[in-house]
Amino acid sequence: MERFRYNSRCRELEKTPASNIGWILICNETTISTARKFGSRENAILSNRPSLSVTYTSVLPVTLTYFKATEKNNGILLNRETSQEINNHFFDVLHSIDGVVFASIGKPDGHGTSSTKHLYQFSHNMNIPGNHFYKLSQVDLIVSTNIHQ
Repeated sequence: MERFRYNSRCRELEKTPASNIGWILICNETTISTARKFGSRENAILSNRPSLSVTYTSVLPVTLTYFKATEKNNGILLNRETSQEINNHFFDVLHSIDGVVFASIGKPDGHGTSSTKHLYQFSHNMNIPGNHFYKLSQVDLIVSTNIHQ
């Protein structure tokens, strides 16, 4: 996701609209030229006044079909299925007894990049009565994290 910079020069242009010659939007310039200019809001021609529409499409690295927990004799069996994985390095399985503080209980490997279904099982062996909460954190090969609860 690209971040927009709002600096002191932007504030100066905002305070003195007469000096505002328009907007410039610069995104990731490392691969292609993405700079775009917009006419000033002071432009006499209405159709030349700025109008900005930004559409951002995010592709998640893993499409999670389901994530289920089932009680078994000595703990909980966690099942999940993915239908697509992009640069999936591993999952971090997190557990909590209060739903607030979570701790890692395992880090099973992912399948890299794949467009086929993959079934995963993880056994959490413990005998603690009460409610249990789980999160599944996905870490890709580029080291960004996505959390599923």
